Amino acid sequence: MATRRTSKIRELLLRSLLRSPQSPVDHVALAQRVTRQAVLRQMQQLVRSKQVVRTGTTKAVNYRLAALVETRKRYAIRPGFTEDIVWTKQIAPLIADLELETKDICQYGVTEVVNNAIDHSAGKHVTVRLRRTAVSIEIEIADDGVGALAKIAAAIHTKDLRVALMELAKGKFTTDPSKHTGEGLFFTPRMFDRFELLANGHNLKRDLNTTQPIVEDFASSNPGTRVTILLIVPTSRTMQEVFSEFSSGPDDYRFAKTEIPIKLAQFGSDALMSRSSARRVLSRAETFDHVVLDFAGVTRVGQAFADEIYRVFALAHPEVTLETHNANDSVGKMIGRAIAARGSSA
Repeated sequence: MATRRTSKIRELLLRSLLRSPQSPVDHVALAQRVTRQAVLRQMQQLVRSKQVVRTGTTKAVNYRLAALVETRKRYAIRPGFTEDIVWTKQIAPLIADLELETKDICQYGVTEVVNNAIDHSAGKHVTVRLRRTAVSIEIEIADDGVGALAKIAAAIHTKDLRVALMELAKGKFTTDPSKHTGEGLFFTPRMFDRFELLANGHNLKRDLNTTQPIVEDFASSNPGTRVTILLIVPTSRTMQEVFSEFSSGPDDYRFAKTEIPIKLAQFGSDALMSRSSARRVLSRAETFDHVVLDFAGVTRVGQAFADEIYRVFALAHPEVTLETHNANDSVGKMIGRAIAARGSSA
């Protein structure tokens, strides 16, 4: 029993440090109903075993996860260079001791993102970095190309990079349909515990503990796209579970379901009022059987916006199921009006 408790305390300490360098000792002591001194002894043991690095003074002590393995390599994008080279020569040997499912997820993420850099970035180099700690694998893949959002925006003939972000979030979008399905950057964020994409002045973050991706603007002179993926190990999910959640059925693995974060269509504090905004949200929605419209972070919408989605689109595409998540009372009432009007229009 004591050994299991000790292992649990150490695991909680390590996982807490994935989110913050501030000392988690008090929090873990409270969660495990043990003394602060008992937890501090385990933290000190983690420091001695070089799984954790301690910095700062006694009154302002911080901890961070130590890199047990770290590697960084730069590759030239040229004929003969393929994504499996990165996986087999750089990444796979450094995680060979981990569970099969963990390795499969890492292989999927690495090969999908590197392949995108090769085929879409128009860059000359891609740099791949791996950092492994006692409880995580973090992989960063950066190219020096035109930037993923600029590439998508050019393909859909818009200068608005937020629209490009929303198309990326939906899935099934690719600038080269003869070679790609557009699934890689939809499923990769859902397989890893953290996903971050920086490109063309925007930072898209997704954390599996939150319901919505976060978009931040940033100033950077660095060209290209940088994707960072982090997996907590051992992982609690399987690739099949992730694929199945968005498939068309137990015996049909077609990519048939998507989630659209409506917040990405909103600029600043402006409400979503117009039909044109709704049409941007619904772009390519008819290619799915099931569309989840996630209104988290959206405080209000206009009648025209709701009507375009829940009456006009719904009547034009009865084969597509629309599902609403996280709508507040105000948004829900506007959606309800549009659905009621749909009934009288049928």
